[in-house]
Amino acid sequence: MQLKTLKTVEDFEQLKKGQVIYVCDGEIEPPKHHKKKHRTWCLNNYKGFVHRFGYSCGRYEITIDSTGKGGMVYCYSINQLTFQVKESILDISQPVKRVKVSGIDAAIQSGDESCVHLWLSTDPKVSPVFSLYLDFKTGVFSSNDRVSEEQLKRFTDSLDAQAIKEAVWPIVSN
Repeated sequence: MQLKTLKTVEDFEQLKKGQVIYVCDGEIEPPKHHKKKHRTWCLNNYKGFVHRFGYSCGRYEITIDSTGKGGMVYCYSINQLTFQVKESILDISQPVKRVKVSGIDAAIQSGDESCVHLWLSTDPKVSPVFSLYLDFKTGVFSSNDRVSEEQLKRFTDSLDAQAIKEAVWPIVSN
């Protein structure tokens, strides 16, 4: 199996929720009979599943689900450890799909018939959030960034949920 090391923000932007990711701290695996050392090593060297990627508190973060069932997630700065995916899964030759509508210029991270996940500018003067979700059925915006409800509401009040849905639906429905 050929692994690709994720090095740039663009590499991380290609990740999909639930995708297998390998986490490594660069240490050599100790022999299994050294139970305490091996257990400690396993905390930062494991196969997990992408839970989310986003910009929060002035840094890019990746949250990894260790079980695939959402029971235990770990949050890391993207510079904290080494992250790898199978070479064939990450295709950075494909351009990130973008949408410009309702005063925002966003990369479409994922979407389906129920919602869309957008990545906005990391400049706080442009947007107080980096990761923005829109529920198509209710028209409600949410974010998993560390921002107050008041700040999020003030920002999303200027956005037209219906216009965003109409702009992104042809892209995510393909």
